[in-house]
Amino acid sequence: MKRSPFTNYLVTIGTLFVISIMILLLLPYYSKIIILLWCGLIIYYISLFLHELGHIVMGYHNKWKFLFLSIGPISLSNSTGRLTIEKNVFGNYLGGFAGVAPPITSRPKRKSFLLFYAGGPLTSLLFFVIGLVFWLNYDTLYLFFFMIFNLILFVTSALPYKEADGGNIVDLIKDPTVTERYTLALQVTGEMLTSKRPKEWDETLIHLCEAFTEDYFEDFPNLYMFLFYYYYDYGNLSKAITFIETYLKNSPNDGDKLTTGLFYSVFLSHKFIFDRHYVESVDIDRSFLQHVSKVDSVNYYRVKAIQAYLRNDIENTELALEKSEKSLTFLKALSIYRVEKQLTQSVRNEMKLS
Repeated sequence: MKRSPFTNYLVTIGTLFVISIMILLLLPYYSKIIILLWCGLIIYYISLFLHELGHIVMGYHNKWKFLFLSIGPISLSNSTGRLTIEKNVFGNYLGGFAGVAPPITSRPKRKSFLLFYAGGPLTSLLFFVIGLVFWLNYDTLYLFFFMIFNLILFVTSALPYKEADGGNIVDLIKDPTVTERYTLALQVTGEMLTSKRPKEWDETLIHLCEAFTEDYFEDFPNLYMFLFYYYYDYGNLSKAITFIETYLKNSPNDGDKLTTGLFYSVFLSHKFIFDRHYVESVDIDRSFLQHVSKVDSVNYYRVKAIQAYLRNDIENTELALEKSEKSLTFLKALSIYRVEKQLTQSVRNEMKLS
Protein backbone atom coordinates (compact mmCIF):
# COMPACT_ATOMS: atom_id res chain seq x y z
CA MET A 1 0.00 0.00 0.00
CA LYS A 2 1.05 3.58 -0.64
CA ARG A 3 2.54 5.71 2.09
CA SER A 4 0.41 8.37 3.77
CA PRO A 5 0.94 12.05 2.80
CA PHE A 6 2.40 12.66 6.28
CA THR A 7 4.97 9.91 5.75
CA ASN A 8 5.67 11.19 2.23
CA TYR A 9 6.31 14.66 3.65
CA LEU A 10 8.76 13.35 6.25
CA VAL A 11 10.51 11.16 3.66
CA THR A 12 10.78 14.10 1.24
CA ILE A 13 12.21 16.45 3.88
CA GLY A 14 14.56 13.72 5.14
CA THR A 15 15.76 12.92 1.62
CA LEU A 16 16.36 16.59 0.81
CA PHE A 17 18.27 16.99 4.08
CA VAL A 18 20.53 14.01 3.32
CA ILE A 19 21.15 15.30 -0.23
CA SER A 20 21.96 18.72 1.21
CA ILE A 21 24.51 17.22 3.61
CA MET A 22 26.13 15.29 0.74
CA ILE A 23 26.36 18.44 -1.37
CA LEU A 24 27.88 20.36 1.55
CA LEU A 25 30.52 17.64 1.97
CA LEU A 26 31.27 16.93 -1.69
CA LEU A 27 30.59 20.31 -3.29
CA PRO A 28 31.31 22.96 -0.64
CA TYR A 29 31.18 25.64 -3.35
CA TYR A 30 27.36 25.36 -3.24
CA SER A 31 27.13 25.49 0.55
CA LYS A 32 25.82 29.07 0.64
CA ILE A 33 22.98 28.19 -1.75
CA ILE A 34 22.00 25.10 0.24
CA ILE A 35 22.01 26.98 3.55
CA LEU A 36 20.03 29.82 1.96
CA LEU A 37 17.34 27.43 0.68
CA TRP A 38 16.90 25.75 4.07
CA CYS A 39 16.80 29.11 5.83
CA GLY A 40 14.20 30.22 3.28
CA LEU A 41 12.01 27.23 4.19
CA ILE A 42 12.34 28.00 7.90
CA ILE A 43 11.53 31.69 7.31
CA TYR A 44 8.47 30.64 5.30
CA TYR A 45 7.13 28.58 8.22
CA ILE A 46 7.92 31.42 10.64
CA SER A 47 5.88 33.76 8.43
CA LEU A 48 3.01 31.25 8.41
CA PHE A 49 3.19 30.97 12.18
CA LEU A 50 2.99 34.75 12.59
CA HIS A 51 0.01 34.92 10.22
CA GLU A 52 -1.94 32.27 12.13
CA LEU A 53 -0.86 33.80 15.42
CA GLY A 54 -2.57 37.00 14.27
CA HIS A 55 -5.87 35.09 14.13
CA ILE A 56 -5.24 33.60 17.58
CA VAL A 57 -4.46 37.01 19.10
CA MET A 58 -7.69 38.46 17.74
CA GLY A 59 -9.57 35.43 19.05
CA TYR A 60 -8.00 36.01 22.46
CA HIS A 61 -9.05 39.67 22.22
CA ASN A 62 -12.62 38.45 21.65
CA LYS A 63 -12.26 36.15 24.70
CA TRP A 64 -12.62 33.05 22.53
CA LYS A 65 -11.10 29.70 23.49
CA PHE A 66 -7.87 28.64 21.76
CA LEU A 67 -8.30 25.22 20.09
CA PHE A 68 -5.27 24.56 17.89
CA LEU A 69 -2.55 26.08 15.74
CA SER A 70 -1.26 23.93 12.86
CA ILE A 71 1.87 24.83 10.91
CA GLY A 72 3.43 22.38 8.46
CA PRO A 73 3.32 18.80 9.78
CA ILE A 74 2.68 19.64 13.45
CA SER A 75 -0.14 21.11 15.54
CA LEU A 76 -0.23 22.84 18.88
CA SER A 77 -3.48 21.59 20.41
CA ASN A 78 -5.56 22.55 23.43
CA SER A 79 -8.11 19.72 23.10
CA THR A 80 -7.30 18.16 26.48
CA GLY A 81 -7.19 21.44 28.38
CA ARG A 82 -3.40 21.63 28.21
CA LEU A 83 -1.12 22.43 25.30
CA THR A 84 0.21 19.39 23.44
CA ILE A 85 2.19 18.96 20.22
CA GLU A 86 0.53 16.55 17.79
CA LYS A 87 0.53 15.47 14.17
CA ASN A 88 -1.23 17.88 11.81
CA VAL A 89 -4.40 16.01 10.79
CA PHE A 90 -5.51 18.70 8.32
CA GLY A 91 -3.00 17.58 5.72
CA ASN A 92 -1.83 20.85 4.17
CA TYR A 93 1.80 20.62 5.25
CA LEU A 94 2.78 23.75 3.35
CA GLY A 95 0.02 25.81 4.97
CA GLY A 96 -1.36 26.72 8.36
CA PHE A 97 -4.61 26.67 10.31
CA ALA A 98 -5.78 28.42 13.45
CA GLY A 99 -8.78 27.32 15.51
CA VAL A 100 -10.65 29.26 18.17
CA ALA A 101 -14.22 29.05 19.48
CA PRO A 102 -16.57 31.51 21.20
CA PRO A 103 -18.10 30.29 24.50
CA ILE A 104 -21.27 28.28 23.89
CA THR A 105 -23.39 30.81 25.76
CA SER A 106 -22.09 33.79 23.78
CA ARG A 107 -23.38 35.31 20.54
CA PRO A 108 -20.51 37.41 19.17
CA LYS A 109 -21.21 40.48 17.07
CA ARG A 110 -20.08 40.88 13.47
CA LYS A 111 -17.21 43.11 14.62
CA SER A 112 -15.64 40.19 16.52
CA PHE A 113 -15.54 38.05 13.38
CA LEU A 114 -14.21 40.88 11.26
CA LEU A 115 -11.36 41.30 13.75
CA PHE A 116 -10.68 37.56 13.83
CA TYR A 117 -10.51 37.12 10.05
CA ALA A 118 -8.55 40.35 9.58
CA GLY A 119 -6.02 39.32 12.23
CA GLY A 120 -3.99 37.08 9.92
CA PRO A 121 -3.70 39.40 6.89
CA LEU A 122 -3.01 42.46 9.07
CA THR A 123 -0.27 40.60 10.96
CA SER A 124 1.35 39.58 7.66
CA LEU A 125 1.11 43.18 6.44
CA LEU A 126 2.67 44.45 9.68
CA PHE A 127 5.62 42.06 9.43
CA PHE A 128 6.04 42.87 5.74
CA VAL A 129 6.49 46.53 6.69
CA ILE A 130 8.87 45.60 9.53
CA GLY A 131 10.83 43.33 7.17
CA LEU A 132 10.97 46.06 4.53
CA VAL A 133 12.33 48.62 7.01
CA PHE A 134 15.06 46.25 8.21
CA TRP A 135 15.87 45.10 4.66
CA LEU A 136 16.36 48.69 3.48
CA ASN A 137 18.88 49.15 6.29
CA TYR A 138 20.60 45.75 6.37
CA ASP A 139 19.99 44.37 2.84
CA THR A 140 20.29 40.60 3.41
CA LEU A 141 18.53 37.82 1.53
CA TYR A 142 17.07 36.46 4.78
CA LEU A 143 15.24 39.72 5.44
CA PHE A 144 14.21 39.83 1.78
CA PHE A 145 12.68 36.34 2.09
CA PHE A 146 10.90 37.35 5.29
CA MET A 147 9.51 40.48 3.65
CA ILE A 148 8.35 38.70 0.47
CA PHE A 149 6.77 35.73 2.26
CA ASN A 150 4.74 38.05 4.49
CA LEU A 151 3.68 40.12 1.49
CA ILE A 152 2.53 36.97 -0.35
CA LEU A 153 0.60 35.78 2.71
CA PHE A 154 -1.07 39.17 3.05
CA VAL A 155 -2.13 39.34 -0.61
CA THR A 156 -3.33 35.74 -0.90
CA SER A 157 -5.28 35.82 2.37
CA ALA A 158 -6.80 39.26 1.80
CA LEU A 159 -8.19 38.46 -1.65
CA PRO A 160 -12.01 38.16 -1.58
CA TYR A 161 -12.39 34.53 -2.68
CA LYS A 162 -14.28 31.83 -0.82
CA GLU A 163 -11.45 30.01 0.98
CA ALA A 164 -9.56 33.16 2.02
CA ASP A 165 -9.90 35.44 5.02
CA GLY A 166 -10.88 38.20 2.61
CA GLY A 167 -13.79 36.10 1.34
CA ASN A 168 -15.10 35.65 4.87
CA ILE A 169 -14.78 39.37 5.53
CA VAL A 170 -16.73 40.18 2.36
CA ASP A 171 -19.47 37.71 3.37
CA LEU A 172 -19.77 39.37 6.77
CA ILE A 173 -19.99 42.83 5.24
CA LYS A 174 -22.53 41.84 2.58
CA ASP A 175 -24.73 39.71 4.83
CA PRO A 176 -24.58 40.34 8.60
CA THR A 177 -26.85 37.33 9.21
CA VAL A 178 -23.97 34.92 8.46
CA THR A 179 -22.52 35.90 11.85
CA GLU A 180 -24.88 33.44 13.53
CA ARG A 181 -23.80 30.63 11.23
CA TYR A 182 -20.11 31.44 11.70
CA THR A 183 -20.63 31.45 15.48
CA LEU A 184 -22.33 28.07 15.43
CA ALA A 185 -19.69 26.55 13.14
CA LEU A 186 -16.85 27.62 15.46
CA GLN A 187 -18.71 26.51 18.60
CA VAL A 188 -19.40 23.12 17.05
CA THR A 189 -15.73 22.71 16.15
CA GLY A 190 -14.77 23.65 19.69
CA GLU A 191 -17.16 21.09 21.18
CA MET A 192 -15.94 18.35 18.82
CA LEU A 193 -12.35 18.98 19.90
CA THR A 194 -13.12 18.37 23.57
CA SER A 195 -12.64 15.04 25.35
CA LYS A 196 -16.38 14.68 26.10
CA ARG A 197 -18.29 11.81 24.52
CA PRO A 198 -20.51 12.96 21.64
CA LYS A 199 -23.68 12.10 23.59
CA GLU A 200 -22.44 14.49 26.31
CA TRP A 201 -22.18 17.43 23.92
CA ASP A 202 -24.13 20.58 24.73
CA GLU A 203 -27.83 20.09 23.93
CA THR A 204 -28.26 23.75 23.01
CA LEU A 205 -25.78 23.27 20.16
CA ILE A 206 -27.58 20.11 19.06
CA HIS A 207 -30.90 21.94 18.78
CA LEU A 208 -29.32 24.90 16.98
CA CYS A 209 -27.61 22.58 14.47
CA GLU A 210 -30.85 20.73 13.79
CA ALA A 211 -32.61 24.03 13.17
CA PHE A 212 -29.91 25.17 10.76
CA THR A 213 -29.70 21.89 8.85
CA GLU A 214 -33.41 22.06 8.04
CA ASP A 215 -32.20 24.51 5.40
CA TYR A 216 -29.17 22.89 3.80
CA PHE A 217 -25.91 24.76 4.36
CA GLU A 218 -23.20 23.52 2.00
CA ASP A 219 -20.55 25.76 3.57
CA PHE A 220 -20.96 24.30 7.07
CA PRO A 221 -20.50 20.52 6.78
CA ASN A 222 -19.26 20.24 10.36
CA LEU A 223 -22.85 20.81 11.54
CA TYR A 224 -23.81 17.53 9.85
CA MET A 225 -20.75 15.76 11.28
CA PHE A 226 -21.67 17.04 14.72
CA LEU A 227 -25.21 15.66 14.55
CA PHE A 228 -24.05 12.36 13.09
CA TYR A 229 -21.56 11.70 15.90
CA TYR A 230 -24.07 12.79 18.55
CA TYR A 231 -26.86 10.43 17.46
CA TYR A 232 -24.49 7.59 16.59
CA ASP A 233 -23.06 7.68 20.12
CA TYR A 234 -26.61 7.66 21.48
CA GLY A 235 -27.30 4.51 19.47
CA ASN A 236 -29.81 6.12 17.11
CA LEU A 237 -28.06 4.92 13.95
CA SER A 238 -31.03 5.44 11.63
CA LYS A 239 -31.24 9.13 12.54
CA ALA A 240 -27.45 9.55 12.56
CA ILE A 241 -27.05 8.31 8.99
CA THR A 242 -29.74 10.69 7.67
CA PHE A 243 -27.38 13.63 8.25
CA ILE A 244 -24.69 11.90 6.19
CA GLU A 245 -27.17 11.12 3.41
CA THR A 246 -28.54 14.67 3.37
CA TYR A 247 -25.10 16.19 3.00
CA LEU A 248 -23.98 13.76 0.28
CA LYS A 249 -27.20 14.30 -1.63
CA ASN A 250 -26.64 18.06 -1.80
CA SER A 251 -22.86 18.51 -1.66
CA PRO A 252 -20.80 19.12 -4.82
CA ASN A 253 -18.57 16.23 -5.89
CA ASP A 254 -15.63 18.62 -6.23
CA GLY A 255 -15.81 19.75 -2.59
CA ASP A 256 -12.98 19.63 -0.08
CA LYS A 257 -11.87 15.98 0.08
CA LEU A 258 -10.67 16.27 3.64
CA THR A 259 -14.17 17.27 4.72
CA THR A 260 -16.43 15.33 2.38
CA GLY A 261 -14.27 12.20 2.54
CA LEU A 262 -15.50 11.49 6.06
CA PHE A 263 -19.10 11.50 4.83
CA TYR A 264 -18.33 9.09 1.99
CA SER A 265 -16.40 6.73 4.26
CA VAL A 266 -19.08 6.71 6.96
CA PHE A 267 -21.85 6.17 4.42
CA LEU A 268 -20.00 3.26 2.79
CA SER A 269 -19.20 1.70 6.18
CA HIS A 270 -22.85 1.95 7.24
CA LYS A 271 -24.03 0.39 3.97
CA PHE A 272 -21.41 -2.36 4.24
CA ILE A 273 -22.78 -3.31 7.66
CA PHE A 274 -26.50 -3.00 6.92
CA ASP A 275 -26.94 -3.17 3.12
CA ARG A 276 -24.28 -5.43 1.60
CA HIS A 277 -26.21 -5.73 -1.68
CA TYR A 278 -25.86 -2.00 -2.30
CA VAL A 279 -22.12 -2.02 -1.62
CA GLU A 280 -21.56 -4.97 -3.95
CA SER A 281 -23.42 -3.17 -6.75
CA VAL A 282 -21.34 0.04 -6.83
CA ASP A 283 -17.86 0.91 -8.08
CA ILE A 284 -15.97 1.67 -4.85
CA ASP A 285 -13.20 3.55 -6.66
CA ARG A 286 -15.48 5.89 -8.59
CA SER A 287 -18.31 6.26 -6.09
CA PHE A 288 -16.32 6.51 -2.86
CA LEU A 289 -12.54 6.22 -2.84
CA GLN A 290 -11.88 9.11 -5.22
CA HIS A 291 -13.73 11.42 -2.81
CA VAL A 292 -11.63 10.48 0.25
CA SER A 293 -8.29 12.20 0.86
CA LYS A 294 -5.29 10.00 1.67
CA VAL A 295 -4.46 12.53 4.37
CA ASP A 296 -7.53 11.31 6.28
CA SER A 297 -5.96 7.90 6.76
CA VAL A 298 -8.67 6.66 9.16
CA ASN A 299 -11.38 6.95 6.53
CA TYR A 300 -9.22 6.34 3.47
CA TYR A 301 -7.96 2.97 4.68
CA ARG A 302 -11.39 1.96 5.99
CA VAL A 303 -12.72 2.40 2.45
CA LYS A 304 -9.69 0.53 1.06
CA ALA A 305 -10.37 -2.33 3.49
CA ILE A 306 -13.97 -2.66 2.30
CA GLN A 307 -12.83 -2.54 -1.31
CA ALA A 308 -10.21 -5.25 -0.73
CA TYR A 309 -12.71 -7.42 1.17
CA LEU A 310 -15.20 -7.30 -1.71
CA ARG A 311 -12.39 -8.52 -3.96
CA ASN A 312 -11.71 -11.41 -1.54
CA ASP A 313 -8.25 -9.96 -0.89
CA ILE A 314 -8.07 -10.77 2.82
CA GLU A 315 -4.39 -9.88 3.17
CA ASN A 316 -4.87 -6.30 1.97
CA THR A 317 -8.16 -6.07 3.86
CA GLU A 318 -6.36 -6.78 7.13
CA LEU A 319 -3.49 -4.46 6.22
CA ALA A 320 -5.84 -1.57 5.39
CA LEU A 321 -7.87 -2.06 8.58
CA GLU A 322 -4.70 -2.08 10.67
CA LYS A 323 -3.61 1.21 9.08
CA SER A 324 -7.02 2.74 9.74
CA GLU A 325 -6.97 1.58 13.37
CA LYS A 326 -3.39 2.78 13.85
CA SER A 327 -4.36 6.23 12.55
CA LEU A 328 -7.19 6.31 15.09
CA THR A 329 -4.64 6.67 17.87
CA PHE A 330 -4.06 10.27 16.76
CA LEU A 331 -7.72 10.99 17.61
CA LYS A 332 -7.58 9.41 21.05
CA ALA A 333 -7.82 12.72 22.91
CA LEU A 334 -10.90 13.78 20.92
CA SER A 335 -14.54 12.99 21.59
CA ILE A 336 -15.09 11.51 18.12
CA TYR A 337 -12.50 8.78 18.81
CA ARG A 338 -15.05 6.44 20.42
CA VAL A 339 -17.47 6.65 17.51
CA GLU A 340 -14.77 6.21 14.87
CA LYS A 341 -13.33 3.25 16.78
CA GLN A 342 -16.78 1.68 17.16
CA LEU A 343 -17.57 2.16 13.47
CA THR A 344 -14.26 0.64 12.38
CA GLN A 345 -14.74 -2.28 14.79
CA SER A 346 -18.24 -2.85 13.39
CA VAL A 347 -16.76 -3.07 9.90
CA ARG A 348 -14.17 -5.57 11.16
CA ASN A 349 -16.87 -7.64 12.89
CA GLU A 350 -18.95 -7.70 9.71
CA MET A 351 -15.91 -9.03 7.86
CA LYS A 352 -15.58 -11.68 10.59
CA LEU A 353 -11.90 -10.87 11.00
CA SER A 354 -10.15 -11.45 14.33
